[in-house]
Amino acid sequence: MDLPCDYLWFDLYTKTHFRYRYNEEVNHFIEAVVESAASRTVKWGQGTPLGERSVADTDSCGHPIKCRPFSVERMKPEPVKAKEGRVNPKGIPCLYLATHEDTAMSEVRPWHDARISLARFELTQAVELVDCSQDLPDDPTNEEARKWHWIGAAFSRPVTSSDDVSDYAPTQILAEAFRQRWYDGIIYNSGLNTDGKNVALFNLSHADVKERFLYTLSDVAYFFYKHGTGESEPPATATPEAPKPKRKLSAAGRKAIIAATKKRWRLQNAAAKAAAKKAASKKAAVRKVVAKKAAAKKTAPAAAQAVTGER
Repeated sequence: MDLPCDYLWFDLYTKTHFRYRYNEEVNHFIEAVVESAASRTVKWGQGTPLGERSVADTDSCGHPIKCRPFSVERMKPEPVKAKEGRVNPKGIPCLYLATHEDTAMSEVRPWHDARISLARFELTQAVELVDCSQDLPDDPTNEEARKWHWIGAAFSRPVTSSDDVSDYAPTQILAEAFRQRWYDGIIYNSGLNTDGKNVALFNLSHADVKERFLYTLSDVAYFFYKHGTGESEPPATATPEAPKPKRKLSAAGRKAIIAATKKRWRLQNAAAKAAAKKAASKKAAVRKVVAKKAAAKKTAPAAAQAVTGER
């Protein structure tokens, strides 16, 4: 089914106009998304090793050898303490997991030498998940796939402490719509690591902890690219410009803003993929060096014994 309303307009409407009461166009958009989700679901059976969840440890535990990962209970969120997230509103928790350990640990954004508790989960029952991890389609005429790409990009955007509560409204509304149709969760890409995908389960009892591990972050690498040539501050003596009168945004103006936003997101998506490819290349090179050093260490004792025998 064609989606009648652009996601960017839905995003703007739910952030700045109405949060809990929608006009006919927005209601139609939500219904169309839920209906088209039926062709984008993934089913996993009971006992499936779903992935990992990690929690950063900010408390000191003394000598690292005596450290232990968090308890089984701590590896699941407490309902009464559930914070706002891309998928869940405050007070209604969901279980955020990942399909790869590096993705799970990256999602908690640990610092250098931070200890991270990682748990491996298994499903306690069969689940049906909505897959929002859609790549931007090459075909510009495939409007439904393009809209699902923007939906997935919204879920993938990392949560920050500076976010306003309204930033979570669009994705929370869609997540609740999926939940009302008895879907068990959502799959979406990670904005912090490309090794795996994120999984959000609506019901905490649908997965249980099977193993727990403790990690320490040994190194962090960031790669940046610069936009333009920079801007300078105006002279201190410059006369400030008078505020321009606000004008009501026309339909054409709204379409222009949406088009510009799409273009910016496409550029950001391309830049992110290029950065991820560069990071993966560097990671592979580092692993190669580490493997070479390890191989050299293994052959060193044999060489030493040979020299000793000759003497």
